Amino acid sequence: MFTSDFFAGNRERLRQLFTGTAPIVLTAHGSLQRGSDEAYPFQQDANFWYLTGINEPDYILVIDKDKEYIIAPELSQVQETFDGATSAEEITQRSGISDIVAHKQGWNRLESRLKKVQHVATLAAPASYIDVWGLYTNPARAVLTKRLREINKDIELLDLRPHLSRMRMIKQPQELEALQQAIDITIETLKEVTKPAQLAKYAYEYEIEADITRGFRRRGASGLAGHAFTPIVAGGSRACTMHHVANDGALASDELIVLDVGADFAQYSADITRTVMS
Repeated sequence: MFTSDFFAGNRERLRQLFTGTAPIVLTAHGSLQRGSDEAYPFQQDANFWYLTGINEPDYILVIDKDKEYIIAPELSQVQETFDGATSAEEITQRSGISDIVAHKQGWNRLESRLKKVQHVATLAAPASYIDVWGLYTNPARAVLTKRLREINKDIELLDLRPHLSRMRMIKQPQELEALQQAIDITIETLKEVTKPAQLAKYAYEYEIEADITRGFRRRGASGLAGHAFTPIVAGGSRACTMHHVANDGALASDELIVLDVGADFAQYSADITRTVMS
């Protein structure tokens, strides 16, 4: 569905919207530690994926006038042994970018260029902590920003977020197809688990969640176990908590159950809420 032509086309549209001559430097998200040597399930920066199709951490995209290249991350032997490594050929096949450069060589090339310019275009880093949601944010953009300024302390950063927002407002045919797939997967799965005869079999919220996960994956969903976000299955009074994600409550007969779920399909998400009677 999403070939390298899709991502190459998005990069060309960005060039047309951003009429400046400054190099564009964007980063993938980084992996976040869950505990010891284990990471949380990786979720790519949506804008980086939109321009590259790359779904691995720590890659850098550079667009400089009519040239473009990818800087690959430097992996330790431990990382390669445990997680494997993505080849340059795979990155080229996904992104349509043929110039895949090793970490040290790529940064040497970029550093040489950045020392000669007054501006660099990137995506502004979010705040490290968002008070209203109580969430820490992925630090990858902030790390990139810090490194760009270490290379050239006088460089001015131009924020590409308005350009990417404009580009992504209007969906292309492939995106509409992916959205419809995510919606169809979600609807069909909800129909399956909310049949009266099926609902009567569930004693706990997590049993419904498990069957939703199974339904999503069986129908081709991707993402975090097929889900676009953490599913909400809330029975009785627990449905009054908007983000009840524990999904561990016992279900009683003749009570309302709120299901707030959505399948992920190729980076595109559904979000559907249904209220049913147990």
